[in-house]
Amino acid sequence: MQLILPIYFVALLLSGCLPLATLRMYEGNQLPADQIAIIGSVGPSSASDYIRKSRAYWHYQSSLYTFILEIDGKKLSSEDVNKRISLEVLPGEHRMKVAANVGGKSLCDPEPLIVLTEAGENYSVMARSEEGPEENKILLYFWVIDSSGNIIAGTKD
Repeated sequence: MQLILPIYFVALLLSGCLPLATLRMYEGNQLPADQIAIIGSVGPSSASDYIRKSRAYWHYQSSLYTFILEIDGKKLSSEDVNKRISLEVLPGEHRMKVAANVGGKSLCDPEPLIVLTEAGENYSVMARSEEGPEENKILLYFWVIDSSGNIIAGTKD
């Protein structure tokens, strides 16, 4: 019995069924999960689809973190931004400002994204970097995916 509980816990953790810290961004009483949408940031990004020849590019891409800084005009606290906390929102259109960094170094000014969410769905803010036209310049692309991996806002190209 002592071995079963840790295995069960690990299985839940790996399946994504354990609740993660979220911040409610709507007024009123807490609503059930099937009546809200959850938007989260990610990091480090999975770079397997974007491997390039440049070693510097790979360094940036493999340790790229995304951050949600603001949603619907409400700025997140530094603590919530740094925790990369997920946001509970009502279904509908939301205006966000997002950013990315590598090793604690910001790579860009906040970028605006508009996302249309549906109840019961989970979304992730993604980013990818590529070498810019000038030396030591990085271009960043932001997009939002739903739980099926469909791009619903922004662009990765």
